[in-house]
Amino acid sequence: MNKLAAAPIALVLAVGLASCGGDDTAKTFAPVTMSMQNMQRLSSLSMAAGGLPVASFGVAGGVGVDVSSIGAFVRHYGGLNGTGPAMLRHALVPSSDAATGGQNFYFDSYLHLWVATRWSDSTFTNTLYLDQSKTQPAGRIVMTTTTGWTEYPQSYTADYSFTAGKLSGAHGAYTCTQTGPLEGSMSYKAAYADSSQVTGMSNWTSSRSRWQSEWDGLGKTGWYKDSGTWNADKSGAYTMKASDGETGTWTFKPDGSGSAHLEGGTAVKLPADLTWTPTGNFKAVFADKTDDEWTWSDVWALSADKAGAPAALISAPASAIAEKVASDAKKDASSTGATPGK
Repeated sequence: MNKLAAAPIALVLAVGLASCGGDDTAKTFAPVTMSMQNMQRLSSLSMAAGGLPVASFGVAGGVGVDVSSIGAFVRHYGGLNGTGPAMLRHALVPSSDAATGGQNFYFDSYLHLWVATRWSDSTFTNTLYLDQSKTQPAGRIVMTTTTGWTEYPQSYTADYSFTAGKLSGAHGAYTCTQTGPLEGSMSYKAAYADSSQVTGMSNWTSSRSRWQSEWDGLGKTGWYKDSGTWNADKSGAYTMKASDGETGTWTFKPDGSGSAHLEGGTAVKLPADLTWTPTGNFKAVFADKTDDEWTWSDVWALSADKAGAPAALISAPASAIAEKVASDAKKDASSTGATPGK
């Protein structure tokens, strides 16, 4: 097996580990099942980094998991109706300092953080907080435009660093160009608290969004690449490959259901075919005709003692991820008396 340090990435989801079920009881799965579940997490992370809506994998076809998305924050900051231009037009709190141009304070739904913004004609400085009282700083994002905020085409950059919250330890930069109300593109590069890195790009029109990204694990000892398309009707397709030879193809339908095919690599029982329903019920069928089933709660279960903790392992290959999660699951099971999955 192509060994790779399977450390938690700081670009995290508000979920618990795969070994904890939706009813907060100890629950474990076979390594190959956990590998497939981690592919679901990884696609969510990639779509968020690219500023796309995150696939729901069920749950009535709505936008998916609770991902803190710097990509969406950057994408929606620009454009004539974006966050930045809207604040220029409708500042809630006029600035007492003429040099800053203006200021605002609001809760951002993409970052899941409170944002205190001060701006000049070309620069928005966003100071981040965990709380509305501004007693728990969480980092800073500086948005700078080279073209102005009031016309197209519009080009701007974002330099950011998070010191707390779900993205704690992440830092990086985006370059974004908006060519119309529903058209644009951006490229990005980021590093995380565990030294993992990602580079990528995305573009969008009124009918669809596309992304492409590459994740490097600790010390660049392995990689994970993905690319895909997300359509306005919530359908889409996504492909991935890892440095150990594992590949996968995922297809999303507008109603939230979908299917996937995984093969290659060193994970046990591959190839496998996965399907899921609009309500988040999953079934995988393996080459030996055995199968495994799980629910949306099992994948994104939130345990009270792990709220906000890292839950997605980006280090590829997926088989190494599964091995690490399986080891953790055995430890959890031994401490609770639960029986690990087959």
